[in-house]
Amino acid sequence: MSEEQLEKSKEPPKKKDLWDIMQALGPAIIAATVAIMGSIYGYQQAQMTKASEMREVYTKIMTEHESSDNSIRANMFQMLINAMFGKDVSDSGYGLYKCETYMLS
Repeated sequence: MSEEQLEKSKEPPKKKDLWDIMQALGPAIIAATVAIMGSIYGYQQAQMTKASEMREVYTKIMTEHESSDNSIRANMFQMLINAMFGKDVSDSGYGLYKCETYMLS
């Protein structure tokens, strides 16, 4: 061995500063950050999908509810007209005329 190599081997090891540590840990920190952000993004997308499905179900339920209400109202008015006039007004051609004359008299 040469004298220079002996002198270098006798020197105490150089203390690592913050930049040396960051350079060594940098790729691991970046990989962990990417993994965490990816899982947060996936969770957010799942929540948005779930909210969208809930809105779709709510819209469907409200549409069916409105349709049901309209059907109930139609049946109610049909029953009222039948009770008032004693027969099915929709079968006769002059049902509206009879209704108007009844209301005016």
